[in-house]
Amino acid sequence: MDFDPSQAPLIVSLHDIAPSTEAATREWCRILDRWGIRRRSLAVIPFSSGVPLRSCASLVDFLRAEIAGGSEIVQHGYTHQHPSPYTVWHHRLYDRFIARGNAEFFRPGPDVSVGPTIGAGRAELEESLGVTIRGFTAPCWAQDCGVDAQLRLQEFGWYDTMGGIIDLVRRRRIRAPVITGTPPDSMLGSLIMPVYGFYMIPLFFRRSVRRVALHPYDLANSRFMRYSEKFLRTWAARRRLAVYAEVVR
Repeated sequence: MDFDPSQAPLIVSLHDIAPSTEAATREWCRILDRWGIRRRSLAVIPFSSGVPLRSCASLVDFLRAEIAGGSEIVQHGYTHQHPSPYTVWHHRLYDRFIARGNAEFFRPGPDVSVGPTIGAGRAELEESLGVTIRGFTAPCWAQDCGVDAQLRLQEFGWYDTMGGIIDLVRRRRIRAPVITGTPPDSMLGSLIMPVYGFYMIPLFFRRSVRRVALHPYDLANSRFMRYSEKFLRTWAARRRLAVYAEVVR
C-alpha cells in the first residue's frame, strides 16, 4: 500500500552527519534555512571512524537544537564503513565504483553480526541526543535481508531504500524514489544525476512522496547546488514539508 498521494509531502534529508562533517552539516543547514527547508531528517553516523557521536559536544548541542526546531534524527548505519573486503568479484566492482567502501550493511560477511552493531549505534544516538530512534538508513541505501530482520526484531518503525520507505509496523512500502547527488570525482554521475533526479523522477512520480537526500560532498558540486536551490525552493513553496516520522505513522 502506497502513501495517500493527495497528502504527498516533501522530505529533505541530510546524510553522513558525524564529528568529521560538522562544518559541512552546519553549512547545509544554513543553506536549507535560506531555501525554506527549516525542518529536515538528519541521518547521523553513531561511530564514524570509530569515534562516538558524544565525543563532539558542539555537534551534539547543534543536533539537539535541530530537534527542538522540528528536525528528526535517523540512524545512519554504525561506522559507515564496510567491515571487511568483498570476496565476490561483482561485489568488489560495486564497492569500487558505487559504494566506495561505505556500504556497511551490504554483504557484511559471515563473521559479522549486524544486530549488535545496529543496537549499539541506536543506543549511542539515543543516549547522546535524548531522543528515541525509530528510523534507519543504511549507508548507500544498501542492506541485505538480515538487516531487515534485525530492524523488525529491534522494533524500528521504518527504513528507507533508493526506491521508497519501508513501514515496518504496517508492513507496507511507500513509493518515494530518492533524488541525490554523487561525489564530485564521479564525472558521469555529476552530469547525469541532477538531470535524472530533478527532472525525470518528478515527471514519472508526480504524486509520490518527494525525497531529496543531500551529502557533504554536494557542497563542492556547483551544478548539483544550482539544481538543488532551484527545485527545493519551488517544492518547499508548493508541498507540505515533512520528516519521515510524519509519513510513517
